[in-house]
Amino acid sequence: MKKEPAYISHFLNPQEVTPAYGNGGFHPLDVRIAYRNEIIKIRSRICEYLRFYQSDVKKLSRENLQQLNYMMTGYFTTDTFDRIMKERLFPIYDLLVDEARLIHNIIEFNEPFEIQHFTARNFSREYAKHTTEISHLLDDRLKELYLAEVKGLFAKNVDPQKSKEVFRVCNYFMHYINWNNSFAGFYETTFEVIPKGLKLIENFFSDKLQTVIKAYMAFSTQVKIIRRKFEKMNPGKISILSYFEWEKDIREFLLKNFDKIFGSKVAEKYVNSLHEVLYHYMLDSSLKQ
Repeated sequence: MKKEPAYISHFLNPQEVTPAYGNGGFHPLDVRIAYRNEIIKIRSRICEYLRFYQSDVKKLSRENLQQLNYMMTGYFTTDTFDRIMKERLFPIYDLLVDEARLIHNIIEFNEPFEIQHFTARNFSREYAKHTTEISHLLDDRLKELYLAEVKGLFAKNVDPQKSKEVFRVCNYFMHYINWNNSFAGFYETTFEVIPKGLKLIENFFSDKLQTVIKAYMAFSTQVKIIRRKFEKMNPGKISILSYFEWEKDIREFLLKNFDKIFGSKVAEKYVNSLHEVLYHYMLDSSLKQ
């Protein structure tokens, strides 16, 4: 079956404007997608990557703090946007090219879109889902799951007749750990400092959580390898390990790497565990929108 082409372009939304600046106001950057005789418009997401290029954007803003702040959040004046497109100014022009390519890939990966579902709202959700950084997502979700079981253990061991040591360790994890730090960092440090306490409460964790912890810690050792590989495969300025890449390539790549380290049975168990966390997180996110 012949694939339907998608035509993607960026433009400033004239219907939304900030307070005036110079000869005009700042307008948000949107994306126009023409696909199968339908045209939808969604908000560009390049501002999520501009933080990596703030010094370059500062030069484009000509050191104007107001203009810099607007540009970093995806708002541009018509003059600035026209200059970026005409002169192909780094990094914004490069990010626009990358974003168009990414949207092409998402549409192609989901081909054929059922046209009745090809709406701005649905595609915005699909786009957000497929550009989520999975390493952050897994980290956040694992901390939620971990703390939920720690709090459950804490509540069960409040009774003086129960284990004081379990209560003490759970209390420490709940009230004295900075959970803004990564789970991998917490786990490695805690394993070095109080290995007995960590192992003690893990004996009470569900099998599911124990598997997710092992899978995530194994995944964290592979992140740099995966990132280097996929940066070479997809050169550009938007560099994330996205859920889109997970579905398309990373899952299979990780399975092969884990197979070499742990054997096929454990590899499949770990990858399926990570996939379940990602899938349900994405499903929950979709239902909330």
